[in-house]
Amino acid sequence: MQTTEGSSPSGGSSDRRRFPFILIILVAAAVAYFAAVVFFSQHFFPNTTIGGVDYSYKTPAEAEAARNDADKSYTITVNGRDEARAVLSSDNVGFVCSYSQSMLDISGMQNPFAWPLAFFEGSNYMPIRVVSCNEAKIEETVASLDFLKKENMEEPQNAYLGGYDENAGAYVIEPEIEGTELDMQLVIAAVRNCVLNELPSVDLDDFGCYAEPLIRSDDPGLNSELARMNKFSKADITYQFGDEEVEVDFDQIHNWVDITDDSVSVNRAEVAEFVEQLARDHDTYGLEEEFLTVDGRTITLPKGRYGWKIDTEAEADLLIEDIELGRVVSREPLVSSRGVQWGANDIGDTYIEINMTKQKVYYIENNNVEYECDCVTGNVSNGNKTPEGIFGVTYKTKNAILRGADYASHVNYWMPFNRNIGLHDATWRGKFGGEIYKTRGSHGCVNLSKASAAYLYEKVEEGFPVICYYLEDKKPADTAAKNSSSDTSTLQNGSGDTSTVSGISGDASAQITDPVLPVDGTVTGTGQDAAAPVAGTIDPVTGVLITDDAEVGEAGVSVSADQAVQGM
Repeated sequence: MQTTEGSSPSGGSSDRRRFPFILIILVAAAVAYFAAVVFFSQHFFPNTTIGGVDYSYKTPAEAEAARNDADKSYTITVNGRDEARAVLSSDNVGFVCSYSQSMLDISGMQNPFAWPLAFFEGSNYMPIRVVSCNEAKIEETVASLDFLKKENMEEPQNAYLGGYDENAGAYVIEPEIEGTELDMQLVIAAVRNCVLNELPSVDLDDFGCYAEPLIRSDDPGLNSELARMNKFSKADITYQFGDEEVEVDFDQIHNWVDITDDSVSVNRAEVAEFVEQLARDHDTYGLEEEFLTVDGRTITLPKGRYGWKIDTEAEADLLIEDIELGRVVSREPLVSSRGVQWGANDIGDTYIEINMTKQKVYYIENNNVEYECDCVTGNVSNGNKTPEGIFGVTYKTKNAILRGADYASHVNYWMPFNRNIGLHDATWRGKFGGEIYKTRGSHGCVNLSKASAAYLYEKVEEGFPVICYYLEDKKPADTAAKNSSSDTSTLQNGSGDTSTVSGISGDASAQITDPVLPVDGTVTGTGQDAAAPVAGTIDPVTGVLITDDAEVGEAGVSVSADQAVQGM
């Protein structure tokens, strides 16, 4: 048998043996392929995601069930203040999802014959997802939560001006309290928003569901008021009443401070009451005062337009201003009338004293009689009697014209002390002292010689005390008389009786030893008593005839009544 070179007699047999094996493999592969085709016609390819979720190898029904289960498992956590927390289920909020494509629709988009490619490249499907909720359910659920019940909520509180903090040494602001009061409608809106966006939780604070304090501790207006308050605490006002001091410090001031939540003020009514008490304790204006006269009598006199009088309205305003500006000051209160010194003896030790019974004017300096002179005061007989009292010089001026209803008189020195009553020279008079004032006195002023008026004019200023009194109905002298020294003088009458008088020395004592001593309109020679000159008689000293119309006390001078000016 002839064969081809290189061939094996058994080669054909070998090929025949391999063919069935290959065929089996091909058939098996075909079967497997078509089996997979059948499988993937009812299942999703490997590496298949739908809406971001892996559904590989699942049937559409299984995928739909899984997707529904995932939707139903959705919960939302509601977080509030003070660790308040609630978890709401999908049923609580009526959570429902719908899709633009069902799982079966998506499965139908696969070509089962192309399943082998799915092992090398994935498929991602994004159907449109529509989420809805049931607002009635949300409202019902929210209303049932404990921390959303009204009785469990705490209202917010504004920051406010607090009291004085001893540790801080200052007034402080009490900070705001946030509270836990929720706005139900805002909570419902927050939950709905969370559900529709499929968020896992919502923070009610972040969403602005809580009622907020209107005023916080950093409020500019509040801090401005705080700064004002702390000025109050620094104020210290010391009132000076001579040697007495009355201090108004914070211990007193804080009782007058009215504090509301957002403002502060000083209570004017309480400050005014304090100032009025100061006035009750220290005012002397218009009060009666005991006075020791030159001859040693203690008399009680009414106050005229003199003495201390606190201007309570103006002082209350100034005290409030001092407090609000935090002033530290030592001062007198504001006054509408002044004395020389504070206290019961507000005239001090330097003043003018007018004994209207004796018609004497004394200038007292440091409780010593430095000067005295005669005067003529208001005419008693026609109702122009000069009033008693303690007064102060209103002002002083030279060359004044004093006018009345029926007169106009020029004076060189004018020192009013009681409205239109004052001290002044009366150059139209030739005599002063005695009892002239009873019938031919002034209209109420204190008439002086030009020299005396000039002397006093140089001594007085505005407010200088002037004391006017009569000795009638006054109690007898009970203390030593005031004088410029400790000298005494002895007077003796014609019968040999003597009387010792304190406070007369120097020129005064010389007058006593003169042969003639004019006293209260009388002319007295040494060792004798003599009556006042009478019209038609001879002046015992000058020897001059006294005319019918001569004024009392003007012995030896012929002056008619028409010429005698009794004006001021």
